[in-house]
Amino acid sequence: MSEKARKDTKAMAGLQEGGARAMLAKDPQSQKLLGGAKSLGNAEMKNKLDGKNAKRDEMLAFLCKRLGTMRSVQEREAAQATKKAMGQDRNLLKDGGDKANFESNPLKWRIPAQVYEQAATALCQGNLHRGSQLIEKAMAEEKRCFEQVSNHINLADIDTGIGSAPEQALETSPGETCGECATPEGVDVADEIDRCESEAPKMTDGARDMDPIREEEEEEEEDKGKGQGGAGDTKKA
Repeated sequence: MSEKARKDTKAMAGLQEGGARAMLAKDPQSQKLLGGAKSLGNAEMKNKLDGKNAKRDEMLAFLCKRLGTMRSVQEREAAQATKKAMGQDRNLLKDGGDKANFESNPLKWRIPAQVYEQAATALCQGNLHRGSQLIEKAMAEEKRCFEQVSNHINLADIDTGIGSAPEQALETSPGETCGECATPEGVDVADEIDRCESEAPKMTDGARDMDPIREEEEEEEEDKGKGQGGAGDTKKA
């Protein structure tokens, strides 16, 4: 094709494109249809994003609630550990309590709290899938901690049901994202849980004297010693 022919072809294509634009400009109905299609596409994208953001917000609300619950139990365990060290509430053991089960370790809640906090960071940064994965991991850690709570801790008003998790929100696909957002109030409770330094204190001398299990063990030792001493005296005689 000659240079002239190529120029003529290009010019014709330009005229055709310009003519099409001119026709659309003169045809309000066509313009309306095109505008509607564009709006429909934008609306669909917005709906999808809104749906993902709703998932994010539901997961954030869930983990904030779980952090508050764990903090409440941690405070009760810390209070019980202090009472035990001071020799109070020893009647719990007399009522058939298990000594090992009576031990309280408020620090165990640090692990699920840290994972929930990591999940919140991922969600607020727009990483929906990563956030859901971390929440499931935190839920498993929280369940493990609840299984270690002493039977003597009153949990009557505590929501221990980890099954209340937003199952639909947690159903995400690899790489799924959402909009970014500010860290909601309530996530900072994870820091409160982490700052807890109330390990189960050692029992004071007074508390040891009041320990019914220790008393029973000492009585058994005394009886055994008396029995051995009595047998020795008989033999000597």
